[in-house]
Amino acid sequence: MKEKDIHIFLASSEELSDDRKFINELIGKLQSSYTQRGIRLILDQWENQNPAFKGERTQNEYNSLVRKSDLFVALFHHKAGKYTQEEFEVAYQCCVENKTPQICIYYKALQPKEKEEESLQNFKKRIIKEMEYFTIPPYSHIDTLCLSLVIQIAFLVSGSYDFQNEIRDSQIYYNGIRIADLDKIPFSYNNPEIIDFKEKLIAINEKIKEELEKLSAKQAYLLKWEEKYKQLQDEDFLENIQIAKDAIEVIKGNLEKLHIEKDRLNDRIQEQNKCLINVAIEINRCASKASNELLSQATALFESGKCKEAVNLLCSKKIKQNIEQSICDYKQAKEFYEASINTLKTNFNILMLAAKSILANQNDPNRFNKACEARKKAISIAQLYVCPEEYCHLLYKYARFLDKNNRINQAISYYSSTLNHYREILIKNPQRFDIQSGMAKCYNRMGNLYNKLGYLKQAETYYNKSNNLYIDLQNKHLESHFECKLLLIQNNLGVLYYKMGDKEYGQTLIKRQIEKYNRWPQEKKNRYIREIANCWINLGTFYRQDTRKDRQAKRCLEKALECYVQLNALEVGKYESQLADCYYQLGLLFKETNFGKSEDYLLKALEVFLKMKKIKPEIYYPKLARTYESLGNLYFSYYDDTQPVLLQKSIEYYTMALSYDQALERIEQIDFQQNYGPHTAFVGNTYFILGNLYKLDKKYEDSAHSFEQSAETFTRLAAVNKAYNHLLICSYEELAVIYGQIKECWDLSKQYFEYALELAEKHYPNKKELILEKQNAVLSQRAAV
Repeated sequence: MKEKDIHIFLASSEELSDDRKFINELIGKLQSSYTQRGIRLILDQWENQNPAFKGERTQNEYNSLVRKSDLFVALFHHKAGKYTQEEFEVAYQCCVENKTPQICIYYKALQPKEKEEESLQNFKKRIIKEMEYFTIPPYSHIDTLCLSLVIQIAFLVSGSYDFQNEIRDSQIYYNGIRIADLDKIPFSYNNPEIIDFKEKLIAINEKIKEELEKLSAKQAYLLKWEEKYKQLQDEDFLENIQIAKDAIEVIKGNLEKLHIEKDRLNDRIQEQNKCLINVAIEINRCASKASNELLSQATALFESGKCKEAVNLLCSKKIKQNIEQSICDYKQAKEFYEASINTLKTNFNILMLAAKSILANQNDPNRFNKACEARKKAISIAQLYVCPEEYCHLLYKYARFLDKNNRINQAISYYSSTLNHYREILIKNPQRFDIQSGMAKCYNRMGNLYNKLGYLKQAETYYNKSNNLYIDLQNKHLESHFECKLLLIQNNLGVLYYKMGDKEYGQTLIKRQIEKYNRWPQEKKNRYIREIANCWINLGTFYRQDTRKDRQAKRCLEKALECYVQLNALEVGKYESQLADCYYQLGLLFKETNFGKSEDYLLKALEVFLKMKKIKPEIYYPKLARTYESLGNLYFSYYDDTQPVLLQKSIEYYTMALSYDQALERIEQIDFQQNYGPHTAFVGNTYFILGNLYKLDKKYEDSAHSFEQSAETFTRLAAVNKAYNHLLICSYEELAVIYGQIKECWDLSKQYFEYALELAEKHYPNKKELILEKQNAVLSQRAAV
């Protein structure tokens, strides 16, 4: 493997020698992980150069190193030394001419009563006013600097700011290497939410301590009475023993609740820190770009922990005038081209930072729509200056964002737009296999969305387009490992054909992928555990739907669970959603045979989905709706007169399922600009089920309301699909029967029977006789009354 060298030039005066040592050590740690990927990090600094070490400084040699560097890092504290400024000038001119190196400027925070020297004041003025550079706020702890540098190096290596980090307690790790302590970084330790969570943790720990002391005292008390009882065998002692035991159980219950709350708070701290790190990544994206007062103010607010104030400052209304002016300048005046491009880049960075900051504000119910507006505006600005490939990447990333958040119609539109732009690139360069790979990825995503919508033929078309492209790419580029992509597409096609009714072929396609996987060497298997886990869970789902194959279903689902447990252990928390999918399918598998197991698995899935919902709410609405629905169905299946509580549970869980389906329906109505969506049928069916459950519970008003809602929902659906007229008739019949039992509502009963008969006459003539029989039965009941 050919090594890729990344040169990092570190410029600063000797006053920051300790900080330079930290950076040197950091690069050394990173080197160990990058070496495995064929990348060599080379840190150039005056300590490493022989002439400087001897006191024979030859600045021209350093300037030569600056010119060939990929990242130029300048550190300042009290002063701006002559040589550091000279090195910066060389880096700046080189960047203007060649777009490299990337320049990052850092200032170390001053202690109280410390002052900057005039040299640094003049340098700052020039940076801000003449060069219009944006710099992140001064760092007060070395960990802040280390985090920023690692993000910048990650960008140089991968070409994107997808900084894959892991948080363990308060420590940030990158590729298994500890980078920084969040407790020493201002944007975390000053963040009001983090502070609030930590204060609550302190209070809970105090309570735990108090409860443990009580527990210890009670256990000692119990031991004393047990010893007395052993010695004297006095029955009166047993009452004291029992009182002590009861008290111990109460304390243990309190401790369990406190530990649950403690874990919840720790999870919230972790998730808030992840959101804050995402914002920090966006700020580092802006580093060394054009300066902007608003951006500088917002960044300073964020770094000091005032995330909400930063969000308010970054509101798109406040930068609208600036954005529109920049677009106008770009189009009208060629002589201002470079200045306009810099402003556009700044505005793009502001909007992307705003979008991520808005999403970090979990208390704003409209945060998703606001973030969408910011990202759409950012993409429209980016189109003016980024290369076609980067623009395609931005479109695809936004399509994925919409896709994950259930904006299906908008996601399809953006995937289609991405494909159109990819085609334009291929016209100029037909051999771009990376562009063809991007197209195959889009085709697969569109297949998934059409599959979700129930447009199965369209889904098949897009899956086959993706499959054919990947086959072609695999034949031409064996080293690029397109086999895992083919495994994924074949798995998707297997699911599709199963849904289309060709169940045997669907199962066969997925079995072939498992057989192919089993023939691979272990090293190759380890790379594709995620893909094969998906095959196992799909095959298990197929078998689950065939009661003759429960044993095979259990084996497949347990294999999938085993894979995801292994993956989740390697990347903690990343595969929790897939683990919950396995629990959900196992819960459905045991529904008919083992109530306890079924309930345990479904509740376990529900717990995970609810936890994930706190982080990314709308992504998990569909899974929450189906899990609540399955639990409602489970409780009703085992309900009888001896267990009335199961009926109440069934109603409770169906009601929760309904709330999520309604939320999804509202999203889809806006997305598709029509009065129904893919989840409208779920809403109608759930209302109909609740109508029957309330009727069993003798809550006739609630029952009537539910059937009225199901009738309204099926009326909307029947207008576009006549098949729903059957369910609409059923809703009318149920309403007629219920109102027929209430003397004051007999006219309504007659009216609903007429509606049902009218629809039956038009669509289902054979059903008229059954409706008339029900009507006669209701009339007989009235006569008896």
